[in-house]
Amino acid sequence: MKNLLVIATLDTKGREAAYVRDCAAERGAHPVLMDIGVVGVPQTRPDIASRELAEAAGCDIDDLVRARDRAKALAAIQEGGSLVARRLLKEGRLDGVIGLGGGTGTAMAAFIMRSLPFGLPKV
Repeated sequence: MKNLLVIATLDTKGREAAYVRDCAAERGAHPVLMDIGVVGVPQTRPDIASRELAEAAGCDIDDLVRARDRAKALAAIQEGGSLVARRLLKEGRLDGVIGLGGGTGTAMAAFIMRSLPFGLPKV
């Protein structure tokens, strides 16, 4: 079974990400939902929460939210997302990536995808 990483800001694109997750599962893939949202409440439950991404980058999500420094929060989440995605790949648990988002979410997902090797399918 192929592992598909679905990257999305679940506070704003949660329903769409759940749809992609469900469609991938129906087609025999094992979807893993990564939340790159920083502030809002996820609309669907992630497999990898933004808290885990912040921690991977050496930050605390609550501190990032309290600081109200959007640029710092986004940088931490995308750095953590990159680290977690590369770990999944190294562990043999990543066969492809799809990202969903508006302007900011797309930029963050693209940052994470760029950290992965050429040849790995990315959408």
